[in-house]
Amino acid sequence: MELEEALPVGTAVRFTEKWLTVIGEKETKRYKDRNGIVSGYRMQAEGRLPLPIVTFPKMGRYKEERLFEVPWKRLELVEPKP
Repeated sequence: MELEEALPVGTAVRFTEKWLTVIGEKETKRYKDRNGIVSGYRMQAEGRLPLPIVTFPKMGRYKEERLFEVPWKRLELVEPKP
């Protein structure tokens, strides 16, 4: 995902299909069809787009997970349901 500015906190995102094919089978099962939420940002060097902290809520047997500084190219926006 190419961005010029950070997304607002609370924005729904998920991992891209491209990234899910690169990671291991267990991780793919854990994150496929699972939406996360941008829950904040860590301090970054001046002038750089901050990398998000993404929280994946509990889903089924998978516990809530918080991932720090996820690269933007691994994420895509979740389309709102009509």
